[in-house]
Amino acid sequence: MPVNSQQTDRGPLQGQAPPEDTERRSERLLGPETTWQRRLPQPAVPERETRAVPSRTWPEHGSDFRRSHVVFDNAHHGEWLDTVVAQSVTGAAATQPSHIVRCVPCQLIHAWPLPDEAALTQYYQTTFYQRSHPDYVARYERDREWWIMTHQTILMAALPHVPVIQEWEGGGHRHLPSLLEIGSGPGIALDVAKAMGCRTFGLELDATLAASTRARGHSIREESWQTFHVTHGHPVFDLVYVYEVLEHQVNPEALLLACWDFLRVGGVLVVEVPNDYNPLQLAACARHGLSPWWLAPPEHLTYFTPETLRLLMRRCGFDLVVYRSTYPMEQFLLAEPPVLYVGNDLLGRICHEQRMATELAQWKAGQWSAVDTAYTEQLQHEGSGRELVAIATKRP
Repeated sequence: MPVNSQQTDRGPLQGQAPPEDTERRSERLLGPETTWQRRLPQPAVPERETRAVPSRTWPEHGSDFRRSHVVFDNAHHGEWLDTVVAQSVTGAAATQPSHIVRCVPCQLIHAWPLPDEAALTQYYQTTFYQRSHPDYVARYERDREWWIMTHQTILMAALPHVPVIQEWEGGGHRHLPSLLEIGSGPGIALDVAKAMGCRTFGLELDATLAASTRARGHSIREESWQTFHVTHGHPVFDLVYVYEVLEHQVNPEALLLACWDFLRVGGVLVVEVPNDYNPLQLAACARHGLSPWWLAPPEHLTYFTPETLRLLMRRCGFDLVVYRSTYPMEQFLLAEPPVLYVGNDLLGRICHEQRMATELAQWKAGQWSAVDTAYTEQLQHEGSGRELVAIATKRP
């Protein structure tokens, strides 16, 4: 499922393709005294301060309100955080204010008003790839090696918790685990899962992407998860994969409850979402006078924090077994000198290339276990890291 292309820190989906002479281009943009590889931060693993940052730092769930309390209706009220301009998902050129609220009933930070679900589904079927982000797939393919590594490291952490895998190790009947990806997009995660021995299934609204992924041997249905839930809402899958999808939902809780229905007893759910309003983002805003660049309605509707995602998964019937963050992209904004990639697609691409190069080198060197540990500790102590990765088992 798609990510907003205006979020410059979201990596491979941002900016124009860099010229072939990346180092010369980067040196020109970042300064002539040295190359960008030396100027940008290059920690072997994500660097962190030794002091622990309180887990309830504003605006994390449980922290005190700092801003006005707003009431939209009986189901949506809470602390007003920001207001941005959002495009309509109906295809009209009209825009409207989108208010970002720390909603008390939902226990989530989300946009208001929320779009109509049918209109949003139609948008992803006919508009997102075709008009809003026509180079989305090309950018994924350009970074395929990094995406393979990303999905492989997540699945390596998730598959040992799948009951059928545990049966294999115990000498029981061999049964290939079944994996459903909701919003399969270019299908790279399904390619990785198939190579790792899974039977692969996907839901994808875009007909072209669905056909391309189907041609590579995956079972793909061109329908929404809501429709699929009506017709197939029973436990048949061992693992459900929800990567960069939950933040796009009008009702993320409904999606996770559907995932619970799709999974066999003890099945595994994988969720990855942006980690928004995180401490490094807020520090960068304060230091450079930036507005919250990660806000992107109507495509991103919910802005997860470590605590809100944990609580949502728990109340939907899942027990976390792995919870970590990812590379702290905002460190570039806080470096000395800072790399101000916000609003600059070329610098955003350079920063993401540095992230990819660093992580791929660690992966190829067999050092990913140390990186995984660092990302886990980074989340526990600071709440930072650009994304949140949650792996959980279905509670009976």
